[in-house]
Amino acid sequence: MKRPKEKYFVSFVGEAVLNPDPKYNGVVGGRIEVVDNELYTPFPVVEEIRYLTKDESFYEFSEKWDFRDINEEQLNEIRKIVKDKYYGIEEE
Repeated sequence: MKRPKEKYFVSFVGEAVLNPDPKYNGVVGGRIEVVDNELYTPFPVVEEIRYLTKDESFYEFSEKWDFRDINEEQLNEIRKIVKDKYYGIEEE
């Protein structure tokens, strides 16, 4: 098996937001699974980055990064962007 060039692989996993409160209409939630490409175990996921947002730019962000091999610097960039922009919804 050919080893990936980069240490990590990321996959975006959407999850249903079932809260009936109207403030959750249009909310996108889920997790970003971070896989260590150097681990050969049955479950090589080493981190889950949670997201919850109404921000429409999330779709472009996820298209850019989903199903990609990435390095440590790129992983840190993803963590920061999610924390700053896609982690929670504004109260109306």
